[in-house]
Amino acid sequence: MELTVDEKLRKATKDLMRDRHAYVAAGTMLMGKTEIVDDIPTARTNGRDKQYGRQFIEELSVKELAGVVLHEAVHIMLRHIPRHRDLIKEDAQLANMAFDYADNAFIRSLPSYGVNFCLPDGHLYDPQFENMTVRQIYEILKQENENGGGGGGRGGQSFDEHDVTEMENLSDEQRADLDKRVTEAIQQSVILAGMNGIDVPRQIMDAATPKVDWREVLAEFMDNTVRGKDEYTFSRFNRKRLMDDLYMPSVKSERVGDVIVAIDTSGSIRQEYLNEFFSYLSTLCEQTTPESVTVLWWDTEVRSKQVLTDNYDNLKTLLKPRGGGGTTVSCVSKYVIDNKINGECLIVLTDGYVEDNIKWNTRIPTLWISTQATNLAIPSGTLVSIK
Repeated sequence: MELTVDEKLRKATKDLMRDRHAYVAAGTMLMGKTEIVDDIPTARTNGRDKQYGRQFIEELSVKELAGVVLHEAVHIMLRHIPRHRDLIKEDAQLANMAFDYADNAFIRSLPSYGVNFCLPDGHLYDPQFENMTVRQIYEILKQENENGGGGGGRGGQSFDEHDVTEMENLSDEQRADLDKRVTEAIQQSVILAGMNGIDVPRQIMDAATPKVDWREVLAEFMDNTVRGKDEYTFSRFNRKRLMDDLYMPSVKSERVGDVIVAIDTSGSIRQEYLNEFFSYLSTLCEQTTPESVTVLWWDTEVRSKQVLTDNYDNLKTLLKPRGGGGTTVSCVSKYVIDNKINGECLIVLTDGYVEDNIKWNTRIPTLWISTQATNLAIPSGTLVSIK
């Protein structure tokens, strides 16, 4: 007896829930609304809910439909839509392709792929993209487009849609609540998989870890170490109010000092991270008004020092990087001590791939910001990932 579309979807979902290797997506598989509709050609997710086209279900086998159900759950689990709305705005087609290449590579890596679930014929897959992030894949596809090759020249096509509209309409509080619910769903999946002896892939363990915003950590660190008892002064006007023809006092702290920023120049820190970091640091310096900002450029040793005072509103235009060799972060502590540099706080921006035994003898409060490695063994201070 032929199954109805509703029965086929229920069976496909049940088959997945019986597959131990699919447990890693069980939580997000069951969250949100699941609907069968007539007005979409394939399937669609908005980062929380799932919709399946009626005719699309009719054309698939139960095993293929199970693969599609898992595909939508993985989109939600890896937070493709909320985390990469900027890519969708820039080029929705390439972003959707990058989502699917990453998603399908993960699904095909599961040991039971082809047993209880598989992906429909013609799906987007390329071995080159295995273990790559969405943004890495997107950049490759974008470069191919710019070179005239076309990101879609690899063959295959997307069998679902990624709807960013609802996500854009959510408030920051609603997005945070959704992110919390996704994290909880993933954590439940990790527990279920672990209880059944399933090795949880690294991507899922990363997704299950609540994310800490490095900006919030940096702001709190600066506030605690630099800002003292504030008072107002007309000796320096608040430049942000001059455009309104208002001559307002700026905030002056009774306890100001030097902020030391040590930048890894090994060449593996992306320019976008540097721009974002210094843009936010500029804002914080305008608020906390340190006496100066000392920038140390280092690789295996400190290659250059810049001392900046005032005019913190656009730090990145004043910077002159030096270096580009290996990475030995211990040189920063040694340089600070040898040159008797006193600071209220020390911020180290690095890719995180440094020596195993870091020698860190300075007692200056230190915040470590890593752009890549998340398991950096810091000798003291606080570690946060810019990712």
